[in-house]
Amino acid sequence: DDFFDIIDEDIVPPEPNDYLVNGVVRFANRFLDTCFFIALFIGIMLVDEALGGEAGPYHENISALGGFTVLFFPPAYYIFMEGVWGATLGKMITRCKVVKADGTPPGVAYAILRTICRYIPFNSISMIFFSPRPLCWHDHLSSTRVVRKEFPNR
Repeated sequence: DDFFDIIDEDIVPPEPNDYLVNGVVRFANRFLDTCFFIALFIGIMLVDEALGGEAGPYHENISALGGFTVLFFPPAYYIFMEGVWGATLGKMITRCKVVKADGTPPGVAYAILRTICRYIPFNSISMIFFSPRPLCWHDHLSSTRVVRKEFPNR
């Protein structure tokens, strides 16, 4: 009985920083999510046009529905996907997920903070110039990490 207690105490759980994804994967996540946003926007514009909206191919203005989609869908998407599932579609495709710095799932509150921090100027390139690890400002400021899916759940 004492033998197993000693073994359990010696087991060190893996750290999220040991499972960080690299910058290429982070770029792929962003690219895939952007492709999803564009496809959704085009789909909404096509439906809007089919229903007699003002966003036809020769119309100079974007419909209110299109404007709403461009402004509000990306933040809602990131908050919902990362808050509930721990990953966006891009992250799911590249087999990674978001965790808090302690390795636990982020939840909605951390997803909201991550999303707000995404709008800091130069956030997307902050990983290149300001961090020795593949972390953007929205990772640092929200105390979250993007790790490989193999990272064990806590």
